[in-house]
Amino acid sequence: MKRDRSKPRKDKHLLVDEDVVDGQISPDNLLKDYLDSQAGGSNEVPDFSKAARMVNGGLLMINRALDTSKQEARMARFKAEVADKEIARLKDELESSRRRERESFEKEVNHAYRRGKREIVEVMKSRRDKFSQKFGELKGRYKALTDYRKCRGTVGDLYLTQHPDYSFINEYAKQTGNMAEKNKDLKFSEVEEEI
Repeated sequence: MKRDRSKPRKDKHLLVDEDVVDGQISPDNLLKDYLDSQAGGSNEVPDFSKAARMVNGGLLMINRALDTSKQEARMARFKAEVADKEIARLKDELESSRRRERESFEKEVNHAYRRGKREIVEVMKSRRDKFSQKFGELKGRYKALTDYRKCRGTVGDLYLTQHPDYSFINEYAKQTGNMAEKNKDLKFSEVEEEI
């Protein structure tokens, strides 16, 4: 190979033989040419050349095997990374779906609770209105009954006073005794409640 020195150093070009361009030069040919020039044409060169070719072939096979194993290792690592990313994505989706379900469930529970409270309030209002109405009627009846009893008691007392054996002092003592007995029973019931 010759270098062309006529051009400036920046634009260096190599001159190439036509044999190299035609593809007649290979690593085996270079090694064979070198060994032929060193050995001077002895018979030992072809054996060495054959051994060199075998070694080169073996190295080439080893390199290809290493490249293949490296590619397989890279592919396995890539597949593992893809699987890890997929697992992480699925976990994120699962967590987000669980979060959404939990939030929707809480919303439904709160809505049902509020709806239930409103229904309970409505039921209580209707019951209160019915009770007020019935209690008002009962109160009116009780008042009328009380008025009737007072009237009857007054009329009854007037009737009793018409009897010839009626004594006001005896009647007063009888009523006072009844009242004392009621108070006594009331005090016992209050004490029992406190106990």
